[in-house]
Amino acid sequence: DAWRKDWADLTAEQRTAAEKLCYFDENWQDISLADWDCPKKHFTGYSWDGLDKAGVQIYFQTLGWNEETWKGGKGSTTIDDLHWDELTAEQHTAAQQICYTKSMWESKFKPNGAVYPEFRFRNYEALSPKLKEYAEALSYTKSTWNNLGTAIVESLSFSDLSPEEKHAVIQLGFASEEDWDCYMNYYDE
Repeated sequence: DAWRKDWADLTAEQRTAAEKLCYFDENWQDISLADWDCPKKHFTGYSWDGLDKAGVQIYFQTLGWNEETWKGGKGSTTIDDLHWDELTAEQHTAAQQICYTKSMWESKFKPNGAVYPEFRFRNYEALSPKLKEYAEALSYTKSTWNNLGTAIVESLSFSDLSPEEKHAVIQLGFASEEDWDCYMNYYDE
């Protein structure tokens, strides 16, 4: 059973699967199947106290958040302008604990903000003809594109997509399979 193995003993495939669930070498031994909850990784709508109860407030603090910045976006954290490669090892670990990937961080995804990457907020009419073509390959219509969370494709994991749909997802701007699954599954409202 992979859950009982040391990180170093996992196969490459098992490590990849674990990373999709936001488990890495640093936190692999912390897995508790009794209280594991995938949506625990989504924090939109959590109060500051709720983050503490979920056991993740410390990670947000490591990333510069405090009660004031969390409550209403009153100001920004000191690391908002840092790129992933500028973060310390401790900040990388904290970010990974709350399901950030490098590409999510670089897209300036904010945990108390939008649950979709920034490019998904472009109005359908503002998409280039090529991007509309990719959106349509995923069965988006003008209406489902402009109303986040209404397209059937957004309920699917990357592995459930056809090869053509996977290509379209990447072409639209999702940097990786992990990004699609994290935005569409972990952060499902």
